[in-house]
Amino acid sequence: MLMKSTRLHFLSVRDCLLFFALFIQSFFYLKSSPPSGSVNITGVAEVGQTLSASNDLNDADGGIATQISYEWLRDKTPISTNYIQNGSHGLGNLVKPTFLAVSHDGKHAYVTLENSDAIRVFDRNLTSGILTPSSFVKDGVNSVDGLEGASCVVLSSDGNFAYVTAKTDNSLSWFSRDTNNAHLTYGGTIYNTDGGVNALYSAQRVILSPDENFAYVTSDGDNSVSWYSRNSITGALVYEGVVSGVLGAFGLPISTDGNYVYVTGSTDNAIYSYSRNSVT
Repeated sequence: MLMKSTRLHFLSVRDCLLFFALFIQSFFYLKSSPPSGSVNITGVAEVGQTLSASNDLNDADGGIATQISYEWLRDKTPISTNYIQNGSHGLGNLVKPTFLAVSHDGKHAYVTLENSDAIRVFDRNLTSGILTPSSFVKDGVNSVDGLEGASCVVLSSDGNFAYVTAKTDNSLSWFSRDTNNAHLTYGGTIYNTDGGVNALYSAQRVILSPDENFAYVTSDGDNSVSWYSRNSITGALVYEGVVSGVLGAFGLPISTDGNYVYVTGSTDNAIYSYSRNSVT
C-alpha cells in the first residue's frame, strides 16, 4: 500500500527554526498533564464576615507554581482594596488608630490616633471606597488641644462639626468642619478638671443623640456616662450631668427613637440600660 508523501518547503533558515520551535512547543503541550486539585473558599459571604482562599493544587509534571494570586469579584467586577499602614503611601503619624468615622456624604473618613494624639483625615472614593490621606490635626499644633490619647470621633449629620474624646487628656473636644475639603478647625475642649465636670477621666466613646441636641460620653476611668447640650450653630458643648456606677463604661448606642441609652461595662461584664429625657 502506497501512501502519498508530503514535502515541506522552507524558504529560509528562519522558517526552518520557526517550524522547529512550534513543533517542540506542540510536543510538550501534548505531553504535559493538567494540574490537579482545587481552590477552596471558606467563610460566610455576608457583610461583616471574612472569606479566606486556599488551594491544594499539584502539577503532575513535577512542580506547581509557588506564587498563586486570587482576585475577589463582586457581581463579576473586581473588588478594589487598599491597605494603609503607618509608613505606607509616605504616610506617617498613623500610630494606634482607635476609631474611624465616615462623613454622611461618604466622601471623607476620620481616624483617631491614640499614640499620635491626632486625627487623620482621608478622602474617600465613592466608587471604589479607597481612602487617600488628605489632612491631619495634632494636639499642640496650630493651637489644637485636647487630643492626647484620641479615642473616638463622631460627626454631626450636617457635616459641619466633629466631636472627639481623648483618654489621656481626659477630654471632649469639638471642631468645625469644612464640608468641601473636610479640613477640621479647632473649636474648644471640656476637660475632666473643669469645674463640676469630673466625668471624663479616660474618656472613651462619644455619640450624638438622634436629634443631635446632646452628646454622650463614656468614661472607663470615672465608670460613668455623661451628657452635654450642643449648640447646633457653633458646635459648642456644655456639661449637663453624669450617671456613675458603670464599671469600665465603654460602648454607647442610643435607640433610634432616642428614648434609651445602652452602655457596656467592660469591668463587670455587664450591659446597662437607661431611659432618656430628650429635653434634658
